[in-house]
Amino acid sequence: MKNTIDWKAPPTRPFRKLMNHGKALLFHARRLVARTQVFLVTQPRTMQLKAVGGAWGVLVLLNALLLPHRYAPEVKIERIALRPFPLIVRAAGNLEARESFTARAQFDGPVVEKFFREGQKVQKGQKLLVMGRDRIRLERQQKKDALLNSEADLGKARKDLRLQKMLYRKQAVPRSSVDDARTALIKAEQAWRSAQESMRLNGQIWESAEVTAPFSGTVVKDWFGDDKFVMSGKELVTVADISEFTVKARVDELEIKQIHEGQRAQIKIQIFADQPFEAVVRDVGSQPEGSGIPEVPVTLLITDTHGLLLRPKLTAEARILTGMTEPVLSVSLDGGQQLRWNAAGVGDECLEHHSLADRHARPDQSRPRGGHLRAFRPRAYLHRSGADVCQRDESGCS
Repeated sequence: MKNTIDWKAPPTRPFRKLMNHGKALLFHARRLVARTQVFLVTQPRTMQLKAVGGAWGVLVLLNALLLPHRYAPEVKIERIALRPFPLIVRAAGNLEARESFTARAQFDGPVVEKFFREGQKVQKGQKLLVMGRDRIRLERQQKKDALLNSEADLGKARKDLRLQKMLYRKQAVPRSSVDDARTALIKAEQAWRSAQESMRLNGQIWESAEVTAPFSGTVVKDWFGDDKFVMSGKELVTVADISEFTVKARVDELEIKQIHEGQRAQIKIQIFADQPFEAVVRDVGSQPEGSGIPEVPVTLLITDTHGLLLRPKLTAEARILTGMTEPVLSVSLDGGQQLRWNAAGVGDECLEHHSLADRHARPDQSRPRGGHLRAFRPRAYLHRSGADVCQRDESGCS
């Protein structure tokens, strides 16, 4: 069955109300027109002219007050000035503490005692944790026995060599017996030295069961948390001297010639985006690092941390001030940026560009008057951190 509309069907209730409102509005409009006509006919002609003139004046006044704000173009005026621009080299890097130490487990074993928490300040030599030595006790005993046996073998080899020499002088044994005794002594000495070195290395593992702070600083990382057992090679705790921070930045090899020691810089850290840190260039690397894009390491010293709690390995961006440009005509834009007009022949990014003086002869551009710059279509450059970025305009310059 097809969907059709029955125009003869009675209207619905909402539609009936709308029709009634429309009829009432039409009735009042006709009534107002009729009364106006009666008023104009019954009144003198001067009164009629005054009424028409008053209505016309009200319409003109409303147009004068309302329409200009809707259709009049808005022209912004900014004052221009001669300002130098900073030349800045940006480089990414990471925060590094003045000194840092990470203790690792030298053997598999349980954590018997733990005396630190993350963020705690510690003194040099302070005990941080103790691991159980049960798993390495047998190996240590074997190393001790091996050292004692090698010492005994060494003493026996020396006595045998003296005996063979005495018998050789009495012509009781041939020369080969002395040579064999000397070779046995050399082997015994080698075995004794190997046992000594093995015992020394085992002693380091034995002593590593007690972890102490190598210098005064702060515990910046607890690597195992509440674990009761750790494996060999597992990081245990990181202690760092956070009284001083540096940033190791990586500068492109094409810009490294602009960097030298003592230059001022500004450091931006992601977790403190609204707080810049002043810094100075302390060291400049002598050769590029990395297998990808050649980058030269540059170390910057942060001079003021503003009392904020910084941590090593945080991502940072260094903005190194390498110099200043000559003063150029510029105007402030929103966001603190600067709009700069270059003289003809300065930029390479835009094929067509003119100086501000050349614009006085161009009829399609408004001229600056009274020391102000009125709105026109400038072929200009946005100056961001020492780099010129050509702004696109209607002429197609890019």
